[in-house]
Amino acid sequence: MLKKHIRSGFCLLLCLILAFAPLHTRALSTHYERLISEGLVERYDMGDAVLKLDAAADWDMSFQTISELVSSLLPHNLLFSVEGDDRFVTYVITPTETHTRHELEQLAAARLEQVITPGMSDTDKLRAMHDWLVLNTAYNYDAAAAASSVDHYSYVYTVEGPLIYGSAVCDGYSRALLLFCRLEGIPCIRLSSEALNHSYNAVLVEGTWRIIDVTWDDPDQGDTIYYDNFLKYPSEMTVHLPGDGSTTHLPLEEYFDFAQAYYGVSALPAPIPSPLDGRSQAELAELLRAQGLFLGTDLGYELGRAPTRAELAVLFVRVLGREAAALTAPVSTPFTDLPAWAAPHISDLYGAGLARGMSENLFGAQAPAAARDYATFLLRAMGYREGTDFDWATAMETAAAMSFAPTRQTPGSFTRGDVVEMTARALAAPMAKTGRTLAEHLAQLGALDLQLAYAQELIPT
Repeated sequence: MLKKHIRSGFCLLLCLILAFAPLHTRALSTHYERLISEGLVERYDMGDAVLKLDAAADWDMSFQTISELVSSLLPHNLLFSVEGDDRFVTYVITPTETHTRHELEQLAAARLEQVITPGMSDTDKLRAMHDWLVLNTAYNYDAAAAASSVDHYSYVYTVEGPLIYGSAVCDGYSRALLLFCRLEGIPCIRLSSEALNHSYNAVLVEGTWRIIDVTWDDPDQGDTIYYDNFLKYPSEMTVHLPGDGSTTHLPLEEYFDFAQAYYGVSALPAPIPSPLDGRSQAELAELLRAQGLFLGTDLGYELGRAPTRAELAVLFVRVLGREAAALTAPVSTPFTDLPAWAAPHISDLYGAGLARGMSENLFGAQAPAAARDYATFLLRAMGYREGTDFDWATAMETAAAMSFAPTRQTPGSFTRGDVVEMTARALAAPMAKTGRTLAEHLAQLGALDLQLAYAQELIPT
């Protein structure tokens, strides 16, 4: 990444007064660090670059956290500074480019006109941006070697490198792609890794975050373009991201959450065609029974009656791939109304903080369950986060958008047949972080026979 510090006389001013309470111990980014970061980005978008905060309360924020969040969204090489007194603390961001923001946006728009055509999908646009940068930018090895003495190569760290000089290091590539995406309305962030001394991008396309590393896809060999690092799921980028999914300072999800709030989008995949259309709920029940996901009762499948909370809890554990562990673990809950067949499952969910009772001592095992409760269960099983990726109140709308809502549900009712259909359809839906289907995820956990699922046409091949 080879970050540098360059003096610049360009500094835009604004005072924004905020008051806040003392901080608690920081685990990830605090609420106030995010507010400060959001304020800086918002003010910068409006043409300002100074945030002045009331310092009457504890204002000891992590400057590193704030600078990383802001830098993930703004396509410029920014200098950050902070100063304070008894009354105020002031955060300042200063771009280092010699051209104005308006000039750079005009240059970027002109480059995009060369490769973007009407009707292109976001994926096609991203490929065009990626290819333009590879074909029109040479990696500057001299600047990379200079490392700590880079004033002579200042442009390679900015969007000016690819757009004007045709020469850059990873910072220039990643900032140029971020600027391109902003102009085309594609949610994009810039990520950095001190361990790799490197920066690259993540984009939200077709409802999921994907990684693009243009620098590593540029072999500097004429018209040769690599796609080894183009639109890859984070789980595929094991060199870029450590096992905990973190980049420089914060977990990857922190950057995704921050970007989704800024762009006003949700990381949910687009609807997908289902191979289950036209198949009855009774047929689907037979398919799920063969997979051990839906076993029925002594009275059969009972597809026409409402499911109970206990029955949904059992299914939730199965789609989490945790049933084997739940059945061998000791049962420990405060609830006195659990049937023996569901007690291990509810204990597992309760211990993991995934289920609550209707009162201190009652789970409400025989109480009827609601459709949005099960939609919420399935979304959680796929790794989507309530309050960030979806809301409980509109979970069924999200299920419909992701193509796993029941297609024959009677308004105002929710049956075991609907549970079967939702479960079967959800198997083809993508997991939040990996892009693998729920069926593939369960197969990896040993909770589903993937080859049988293909043969059953539960999921598309």
